[in-house]
Amino acid sequence: METADFSAISSAAIAGMTTAVLSGLTTTQIQLLTTGTNGQVAGLSVGSAGQIAALTTTQVKALTFDQVASLTSNQAKYLSGAQVAALDDADFGALKDSALSQLTTSAISSITTTQIQNLTSAQSDGLTNAQVARLNSAQVAQISTDALASITTAAIKGLTASAWRV
Repeated sequence: METADFSAISSAAIAGMTTAVLSGLTTTQIQLLTTGTNGQVAGLSVGSAGQIAALTTTQVKALTFDQVASLTSNQAKYLSGAQVAALDDADFGALKDSALSQLTTSAISSITTTQIQNLTSAQSDGLTNAQVARLNSAQVAQISTDALASITTAAIKGLTASAWRV
């Protein structure tokens, strides 16, 4: 299929692609996926065998800011640690706080120190106690003062002693 024609594919057709076909898409084709409530990104299937989980780290790195911003909470919980770490730093900041709060604790452990520097107060406020407890000392050291102030007291109490050694 010609790349120029790719964005004309319906959301339903994208959702119907097998994970093998989806993982074969080029980064250019990935960047052409449409956003919005009825966009192609919103139509990507979830689950451990779903399309979100099948995206390669190269494909995830190619996602645009708007595409990352359009990921739903349900889609975000199927992003692996490697996929999360592959997000460009600025694009990581596009994750809605509701989506960020759905990342697995394994994925939270994979957030790069540069990505964590970009956490907004709203994003850090949405982190669960279990997610905060998985942060390591390098990650904690990079959280901005504003973002740190938004983390709940209960979540802070869940940090291990080694996480405080910054």
